[in-house]
Amino acid sequence: MTELAASIRYLLRLKELTEGLPMKETTGPIRNRLKIKELTEIRPIKRPQKPTPIRPEEELAASGATTPSVEEAFDYYAPLARVREFVDANLDEDLSLTQASRVARLSPKYFSAYFKLRTGIRFRDWIAHVRIERAKSLLAEKNRAVTRVALAVGFKDVRTFQRAFKKVTGMTPRAFKKAVAP
Repeated sequence: MTELAASIRYLLRLKELTEGLPMKETTGPIRNRLKIKELTEIRPIKRPQKPTPIRPEEELAASGATTPSVEEAFDYYAPLARVREFVDANLDEDLSLTQASRVARLSPKYFSAYFKLRTGIRFRDWIAHVRIERAKSLLAEKNRAVTRVALAVGFKDVRTFQRAFKKVTGMTPRAFKKAVAP
């Protein structure tokens, strides 16, 4: 008797689930012909999608505010201010993201993302920019050889310095030196 009751409950549940679908006659283990609705017509339930999180830069753009400049970011965020002081003091040495992240008291991966989000540029691009700006001031102020300037701002190779300088300023260090010389 319990098997019969279970079968009846199953058929009633099947009927509830498939109500409103096209009918198709089938034969089954039961003596009578049952009209079972095609289950292939059932469409999957659409689950509500999770709202996509708004990234901070999109939130800034939506609010109409402007992204702070690189210098404003260094003045506003304490970890970046510590990194700027460290870089200014150690520009002639080999600087890495790991060292900067220790100074900022953040993990290297988080610091990289944090730096990019707050300043808009990658850490290594900012280091190159700072080194080139320092090199420009040294080339303009003093009559120094390009090789000495390259070493003074932290480049280990003169050719790398020349390529980076030209990429940032659009001219070679020698051309820049001639252009600003009195």
